[in-house]
Amino acid sequence: MLARAEHAGLASWRAQALQPLRGRVLEIGGGTGLNLPHYPPGVELLVAEPDRHMRTRLLARAGREVKVVDWSAEQLGAADSSCDAVVSTLVLCTVADPTQAVRELARVLRPGGRLVLIEHIVGATPRTRAAQALLGPLWRCCAGGCRLRRDPRAALAAHGFALDGLTEDALPAAPAFLRRALRGYALKPPT
Repeated sequence: MLARAEHAGLASWRAQALQPLRGRVLEIGGGTGLNLPHYPPGVELLVAEPDRHMRTRLLARAGREVKVVDWSAEQLGAADSSCDAVVSTLVLCTVADPTQAVRELARVLRPGGRLVLIEHIVGATPRTRAAQALLGPLWRCCAGGCRLRRDPRAALAAHGFALDGLTEDALPAAPAFLRRALRGYALKPPT
């Protein structure tokens, strides 16, 4: 479903977001592994993917240096403050409990750690939000549980993330009901 967006610029967004990462990186909802080619050499990469069908495709794409686990975003098996960065690309729309997922992301990130995000968010206009409400149930069935009307910023702020590194943008080649996106990074404040 993302092939058009990937070719139109989403792959470029991924590369820009992931190239600066260093150290131990946890990616949640790794899907089929579209982020894998964009990580810099030398990162210690752990990819969580709870869906067994996606995980099978992810394992086929991942090299031996990538550890793949079956954790959900709401229940990460990583230790407290054990990750230098956490990556979420088009994932927070699919999790059952986004507030719990953000709580877990904050828990596993070290103080000063970076949460890298590329997420589509609720539409800006009443017309787009109405279309999202109408299309939402069908879209959720067709798009792996994706909910069209989410925006993680309030949950991120509530868990202490600094949002200065996040910007709104238009998801490349996406239909109008899916176009508004949030990308960049949120920092976990140093303690």
